[in-house]
Amino acid sequence: MASNGDNSPSLARRLFGTVPRALSSGCLMVVLAVLVTGVCLWATADPHGCPHPADEVSASELAQVYEGPHGMRLRLRHKPSGGRDGAFDVTDWPYEGSSPLKHRARFDGSGEWRLTTPIPGKKGMVVKLDFTEGPEGTPFPARRHELVVGRDGDSLVLYPETDPDNCPELVLVPAKS
Repeated sequence: MASNGDNSPSLARRLFGTVPRALSSGCLMVVLAVLVTGVCLWATADPHGCPHPADEVSASELAQVYEGPHGMRLRLRHKPSGGRDGAFDVTDWPYEGSSPLKHRARFDGSGEWRLTTPIPGKKGMVVKLDFTEGPEGTPFPARRHELVVGRDGDSLVLYPETDPDNCPELVLVPAKS
């Protein structure tokens, strides 16, 4: 029996008894792997949570500038006469079917938007964008886009409708002043 000078068993022998060295080493490696994986996931986690659909929001609350990846911007302006609609313009907006997370196939455009109430059986309000101006010299992509109005903490956010069990890939957040 190994001792540390005072004839008491070593720490490893006290913790593991007579467990073979390979088994105790394997357990230690599993614990270290789990810890390293947890630290890596924590370090790379998105600081924002997964947005939740907003059931009640006014058009005037939505009237602001939103930002997305690679300079993507959406500015919603509310008509002073009230109602649930207004005008919008976009910068670096992705074409339909193009990944919003990559900086290619983008255009600038404008049009009118309308806020709709939740569809029965679904949660959340939707902003419908109807483009009237788009890229020059090319066939216009999709004229209509829909974005779910959501909340991430205290902020209103916009995102394309996705599987409710997954966070959306693209979330437009309010621009920093």
